[in-house]
Amino acid sequence: MKFKFLMIMAVLLLFCTTISSASAAHVYNITDNSYNKYFNKSGYINNTSIQAGDTLDLSGTIKNKNMYIDRPLNITSSSKTAQIINGTITILSSGSGTSVSYINIKNDDHKGIVIFESENNTIKNNTIKVNENQESYAIYLHDSRNNKIVGNSLTTTGNYVTIGILLYASDNNEITSNKVNTTGTGVPLPYLSSVTLSQEIGAIKEIFPTYSILLLFSSDNNITGNDVVLKSGLSTPTAPTINCKNSMVGVDIYYDSNNNTVTNNHIKVIGNNPYSYGLGVLGSYWGTSNSSAENNVFSHNTIDVTGSHFASGFIAGLNSLNTILSENTINVSADSYSYGVTLEASRGSTIFKNIITTKANVNYAVELFISHNNHINENKIYPSGNYSLGIGTYNSGSNSIIHNIIITNGDNSAPQISNGEAIPAGNEGILLYLNSNQNTVEDNIISSSALYAVNTTESSHNTIIKNYLISAGGSKLGDAAVARGTNDTVNGNYGGSPIADFTLKTTKSAPLTVQFTSRSIGIITRWTWDFNGDGKVDSTLQNPTYTYTKPGKYTVKLTLTGPGGTDFKTVNITVQPDTTVPVAKVNIKGGLYNTTKTVTLTATDNQDPNPKIYYTINGTTPTTKSKKYTTPINITKTTTLKYLAVDQAGNKSPIYTQKYTIDKVAPKVSVNVKGGSYKTSQKVTLKISEDGNIYYTINGTTPTTKSKKYTTPINITKTTTLKYLAVDQAGNKSPIYTQKYTIDKVAPKVVKTNPTPNATKVPLTTPLTIKFSENIVKGINFNHIRLKNPIIPKMVDITLSIQETTLIIKIRSSLYKNTYQLYVTTTAVKDLAGNIITKFPSIFIFILGFVILSKLLSRC
Repeated sequence: MKFKFLMIMAVLLLFCTTISSASAAHVYNITDNSYNKYFNKSGYINNTSIQAGDTLDLSGTIKNKNMYIDRPLNITSSSKTAQIINGTITILSSGSGTSVSYINIKNDDHKGIVIFESENNTIKNNTIKVNENQESYAIYLHDSRNNKIVGNSLTTTGNYVTIGILLYASDNNEITSNKVNTTGTGVPLPYLSSVTLSQEIGAIKEIFPTYSILLLFSSDNNITGNDVVLKSGLSTPTAPTINCKNSMVGVDIYYDSNNNTVTNNHIKVIGNNPYSYGLGVLGSYWGTSNSSAENNVFSHNTIDVTGSHFASGFIAGLNSLNTILSENTINVSADSYSYGVTLEASRGSTIFKNIITTKANVNYAVELFISHNNHINENKIYPSGNYSLGIGTYNSGSNSIIHNIIITNGDNSAPQISNGEAIPAGNEGILLYLNSNQNTVEDNIISSSALYAVNTTESSHNTIIKNYLISAGGSKLGDAAVARGTNDTVNGNYGGSPIADFTLKTTKSAPLTVQFTSRSIGIITRWTWDFNGDGKVDSTLQNPTYTYTKPGKYTVKLTLTGPGGTDFKTVNITVQPDTTVPVAKVNIKGGLYNTTKTVTLTATDNQDPNPKIYYTINGTTPTTKSKKYTTPINITKTTTLKYLAVDQAGNKSPIYTQKYTIDKVAPKVSVNVKGGSYKTSQKVTLKISEDGNIYYTINGTTPTTKSKKYTTPINITKTTTLKYLAVDQAGNKSPIYTQKYTIDKVAPKVVKTNPTPNATKVPLTTPLTIKFSENIVKGINFNHIRLKNPIIPKMVDITLSIQETTLIIKIRSSLYKNTYQLYVTTTAVKDLAGNIITKFPSIFIFILGFVILSKLLSRC
C-alpha cells in the first residue's frame, strides 16, 4: 500500500513538473522600438531571459533589422500587423524547432527567411516579397532537414539570380500549399556555363539564374499543392542571340537529388525569355557521369508554359534515372518551338497517362535524345502547328511506346525553319530517327497529317504492331501508314473506321455551359451529338457548345460516321444545382460625408456573369419588384440604401444596408475668453458645435488637421496669437478663428509731468498733464481726482481727459494766487490690461500763481 502511494505521488510530481515546464513559456513583444532590448546590433538575441519555447510576438513595422534565431522559438504576429522591412530571419542550427508564422517581410537587397543547417522548423502563412539585385531568395534552406514550408505567399524579383524557394543539400522537407510568384531579370544575359548562388554554395554548372523552386543536391522532399507563377522580366518577346540566352524554369531538380515528389501543383510559366521551362530534372552536367538524379516523381500537376521563342513543359536531362511523369496536364505554346516532354540522355523513365498539348511553328510533343529503356504509355498527345511531331526520337533504343493516343495537326503551311534540332521537324505521329533501334510501338491510336503515321526509315529492328494508323488525309491506313526501317516488324496495324473521342470544359453548376471538343480520328463524314440521352440529335457540329439549364445526370453521346464505319463514345455529366448566392459590392460604403456621393453597385456569382441587383433608397426592404440597378446612384442627402443581388438560378444574396449621412454644414467654435489685453494668465476653453475635432496653433501660423488637436483648456501665459479651426465627422471645416491675447502684468508708471519739478512762473491757466509709460484708460476712481485749495479749503472746478498715455487736467475756474493740492488715487487710471498705478511719486502744489512739485499725498 505504501509502495502504491509513493508511485502515485511520483506520477503526480512528474505531471506537475510537466505542467510547470509547459506553462513556463513567455511572450515577448517585439516592435521597432523594443528590438534593441532583445537583439544586438548584428541581430543576435542578447536577452538571456528569452528561453527555448518562448514566443516573439512581432507587431508594427520593423525596419533594417535582422534576426538570427539560435534557440527554438515561436515567432509570430498575433495582431497580424508585423511587417519587417529590409530584414532577414535566419534560423541557425541551435534554433532547430522554430516556427515562423503570420509575418510580412518586404526586402530590398535582403533574403526573406533563411534556414541554415537547421531542422524541424515550420515556416507557415507568411507573406514575403524580396527584390535583391544579385541573389534574390524568398526562402532559402541550406543543409537543413525535416522542415515545413506551408501556406506562404512568396514574391521574388531581381536583376540576376532570382529564386522563390531554394533548397541546397536539404532533405526530407515539405513544401506545401504555397503561392510562389517569381519574375526573372529583365537584363539580357549571355550563355552562362555556371552561376554563383551564394557565398556558401559557390558556382554551380549548367543552371539558370531564374527558378520558382530549385532543389540542388537535395533528396526525399515533397513539393505538393503549390501555385507557381513564373514570369520573364523582359518586356517584349525575345529570340536568342549571342548576348541573350535568358532561360527560366518553374520547378527544377538537380544533381544527386533523389526520391523527390512533385505532385498536384499548378505551374504557370509566361516568358518573353528566349527559353522557358515548366518542370525539369537533371542528374549530371554534360561531359560527366559522377552524379545522378534518381526515382523522382512528377504527378498530377498542371503545367502551362507560354514562351516567346522556345517553350518546354518537362525535361529529364543527363543521368536522370527512373523518373516518373504521370497523370499531368501539360500545355505548351511558343512562337517558334514547343516541346511537351523531353528525355535527354535519360534512362528508365516512365511517361504515363499525361495529356500533352503543344502549339508552335515547330512542335515536338514528346522527344527522346539518346535516351533508352523508357516507357511511354497511355498518354494523350496533341501537337498543333506548322510542323507537329507526336513522338520523335534520336539515337534512342529499347523504349516502349504503348497505348497512346497521338493526333498530329501540322499543315506544312510555312517553310521549315532551322533550329539545330537533331530530329527533323515533321508531322508524323512517331518518328524513330537515326539509330533509334529495338523500340516497341504497340496498341497506339495515331492520326497523322504527314504521309506516314510512323516513320522508322533511319533506324532498324523496331516493332510496330496492333496500332490504329491513319495518315495522308486518310489514304494510308494500318500497315500502309508505316515507313519501315531495316528489319522492322510491322503487322497487325489497322485503320479506316473512325474512333470517337472528345473532351469537355464546363462551368461548375446549373445553368451549366459545356464546350465539347472532338478528338476523334479517322475519316469522318458526320458528327452527331445527343447531349441529354433522349435519343435525339442535338448538334451536328464537330465542336459544339451546349447549356444545361437544370440540375441532374445526363448522358452525352457522340456518334461518328465515315466510309470505314461508325463509332461512338458516351460520357456521363452530373449537373449540380447552383446553391451559391451571388455577392454584391458597393464602391462607397455607408458613412458620414460632406459631399454628394455617386454609389456604384456590382455583383459577382460563381455561374451567372451578370447577376441582377435590386435596391431601395427609402429604407424599405428590397425585393425583385424593387427598382433594378442599371446606373450609379447619386446620394445627395441623408439616405438609407438597401440592395440585394439575384443570379439566373434565383439565388438571392443577403440584403445589404448602407446608411449615408450627407452633412454639408461647417461646424462652429465658441471660446470662453475672447482675445484682448489681460493682466493675468488666461485659461482658454474651445467648444465645437457638433461632434468633431478642433486643431490649433499658438504661434500665429495657420492651423490644419495636422496641427495640435485640442483636448484640454489652453493656458495663455504670455502675449499669444491663438488660431483654430474645427472639423466635424463629415469632414466639413469651420473658418479659421483668430484670438489675440495680450498678457500685461506690469503696472503703468509716471514718466513725465507738466509742469516739471521745481518749475517757476507757470501760468495759472496752463493744463496739468501726467504722462505714463503706456496707454491708459479710466479707472474706477477716475472721477475722484481732485484739485484743492487747502487754505480755504475749496475744490477747484476741473475737467479730466485721457489721450493715449497722458492724463490731462484742465482748470475751468479762475484761481487765486495760493497753494493748491492735486489728489489722484491709485485706482483712478489703469492700463489696457487693467493694471493700476501702484503709487504716485508726488502731487502738484500751486503757490501764488506758480506751481511747484511737492511730496505725494495719495489715497486708495
